[in-house]
Amino acid sequence: MARYLGRKPCYLTRIVYRNKFMKATLKLCILGAFWYMGATERLFSQSIDDVFGQVEQAIGRNDAQSLSRYFNHHVEITILDKEDTYPKNQAVFVVKEFFMNYPPQGFRFMHRGNSSDTYYAVGQYTSSRGIFDTNVFIRKSGTIYAIEQLRFEQSK
Repeated sequence: MARYLGRKPCYLTRIVYRNKFMKATLKLCILGAFWYMGATERLFSQSIDDVFGQVEQAIGRNDAQSLSRYFNHHVEITILDKEDTYPKNQAVFVVKEFFMNYPPQGFRFMHRGNSSDTYYAVGQYTSSRGIFDTNVFIRKSGTIYAIEQLRFEQSK
């Protein structure tokens, strides 16, 4: 502690100094805790409607990176007649390649439903090179929703 004119501050001054420091530290901790709770609630407590809305926007905007935020660790992807299971980081490139080869002119989900902890949506992806029936299967694990299966199949 700082000295004042060569004398140590009195005992009461030390307590007040410590209390001010402790109050400021406590305020910062409480503020940080509320911020953390708010941030994690937004990330992990999304409704399935929010998730499907963001997935629909990402596909419509040709944004594989935003779509990949919702990929599970491994994603089963079907594009035309090719079906395979990819790790999350590789699945991004597969979807990105599809978007490059078939740029969207429009996309929307036409139907949504669920069966237990699995949610699905059926949509139509329109490209200059064709129309694709699109299926997205999302599983809820705890409070997190993750895409487990994604299909783009040529419409008949």
